[in-house]
Amino acid sequence: MKRIFSCFKVFSLIALSSVVLANFAHAAEEAAPAKSASTSEVSPHKMVEKATERVVALVKEKGESLKQEPEKHFDQFSQMLDSLVDFPFIAKHVMGKKAYVSASEKQRSDFAKAFKRDLIKTYTGALATYSDRKFKVVPAEEPVGDALRTTVVQEISGPEGKLNVAYTMSRKGDGSTWKMVNFTLPGQGVNLGATSRKQFAQAMVSNKGNLDAVIASWGS
Repeated sequence: MKRIFSCFKVFSLIALSSVVLANFAHAAEEAAPAKSASTSEVSPHKMVEKATERVVALVKEKGESLKQEPEKHFDQFSQMLDSLVDFPFIAKHVMGKKAYVSASEKQRSDFAKAFKRDLIKTYTGALATYSDRKFKVVPAEEPVGDALRTTVVQEISGPEGKLNVAYTMSRKGDGSTWKMVNFTLPGQGVNLGATSRKQFAQAMVSNKGNLDAVIASWGS
């Protein structure tokens, strides 16, 4: 299960990055003269589908550097993920109601940063290893429409076989922006949010309720 979850996190970073690039492309389209409403609208499914190819190419291009000096690319991936992943939302739910309510604004912000730092730092160097996988977005069963949330399923194929990763997407702001709030492996019992909540709860027990200590040691 640990190996599966590690692969899941790596695959997620590749797919997350792909959606970020798609967001940038979508923003550029909106800045340009509009041709029609239909040409400027991009569904979460199409965003993943169209951008994954570019991300894999980017990972291949920086492959050796990612292996040798992953820290050099931390800021790049951090900026990309900031525009896509709702880290404050995820951190809030990982902490749980009791810890979140009692935490200061600074502690909430610090934990969100620690959570993001651990996710990126741990797996940036491993991204190059998975650039040869094949990615396929499973078509949506029905139009997203005005739904506030939707799930994008991506099938990832490699030497280990096929793996489905499900991304929970949530509308933000004025409703035109989508951000990821969770990742799961359907049928595998793997859920990033649930696993992280369990990890946080155990850390609070180990640190006798000292939230600052939990934040400082997160990912160590």
